[in-house]
Amino acid sequence: MLKLTDIIMTIQKKFLAFPILIFISIIGSGQNPLATKWEQHITYVKTQYHDLPKQKLDSITIFLDSTAIGTQCYQFITNPVKTKFIAFYLTDRNSSSFDLIKREYGGTYRSFTWGEMKETQIEAFAYTVIGMYYGNRWYYDVGEYVEFYADNKQEAENIFLIRTLTEMNFFIGKNPKENKKFWIKNDFAKNTYPYKKDYPNIPEVVIKASMNQEVHDNYNQNKKLEKISCLISASLWSDLHNLDSTKYHSRYKGRYMDNYCLTLYNSDRNIVLLPIIYYDAFAKAHLSYYVLKLSSSDTILYNWKLFPEKVINRNKGEEGLEVVYDIRNFIKNWGWGTVNMIGANKFWEDNFTIKDTEVSKFQYHSH
Repeated sequence: MLKLTDIIMTIQKKFLAFPILIFISIIGSGQNPLATKWEQHITYVKTQYHDLPKQKLDSITIFLDSTAIGTQCYQFITNPVKTKFIAFYLTDRNSSSFDLIKREYGGTYRSFTWGEMKETQIEAFAYTVIGMYYGNRWYYDVGEYVEFYADNKQEAENIFLIRTLTEMNFFIGKNPKENKKFWIKNDFAKNTYPYKKDYPNIPEVVIKASMNQEVHDNYNQNKKLEKISCLISASLWSDLHNLDSTKYHSRYKGRYMDNYCLTLYNSDRNIVLLPIIYYDAFAKAHLSYYVLKLSSSDTILYNWKLFPEKVINRNKGEEGLEVVYDIRNFIKNWGWGTVNMIGANKFWEDNFTIKDTEVSKFQYHSH
């Protein structure tokens, strides 16, 4: 039987590659979606589904960890027994409410230009949430984020509503009437992927929601570890600077870094490599490696003996490349990318043993 991680990888490949063809073709064509032929459809949806369930929207925001904000929902469509829904969200890209959305979890984005851009247009930021009650609990999944221009917020809401519903075959042909089969198709359908024989009864929205929840959980665990590691890194630097402020004069801050902390860690999150890059009083760059080993009872800092302290001979601001090329001695073509986790277990198993490390005289003591 396939593992959930196998399902996640398959879904990611499918959905990241899937283009929203109708949306692209209509926006690119310059057709006006608010022409008379769509007015009846918009009126039908707003008349049939006029409620915005605040309590439900708040619970969605909590479940999705603010990747969907309840106050940005403008349309909520449910099936007759209220066990499935699709909700539409939109905010002005330049408004303060846009800043409320968390965007750390690798969501998919699409940007389009509709018609001719004008200075008075707003830049809309829209997305959907699909929900389903399954196995005695609710599952929610936020769709891809879409950015486009419109003359005003009302027009933007209608554009996104009609584009999405027509793409998902919500209407019966060209008629402004709900297609009842909508609720057993799209993400509400049972999965149709290669692992169908192993998981024949799981709706796609449930699998995607589980996938995203795992992404969120991993992200939060990583950030928790990075916060602890950076506190220890800061404490270490303080000790070094106090020991010899001429040698340990100032810390390195990379060109694209928000702070001075560099962290790399294993998939078990119990070994952290802490490269410390710093300048002496003569502006010469140096690099030292420390290793943090964590357990349920101890947090111990070590020196990494495989790389003694050394001088860095690189252009100003590019000293971090020294770490990249050091790691490439063990992992060919390794690049830092956007994630601090190195999943190659062999790297950690082979190079951070007792003989490769020694206990540092600098240890972190929380206050």
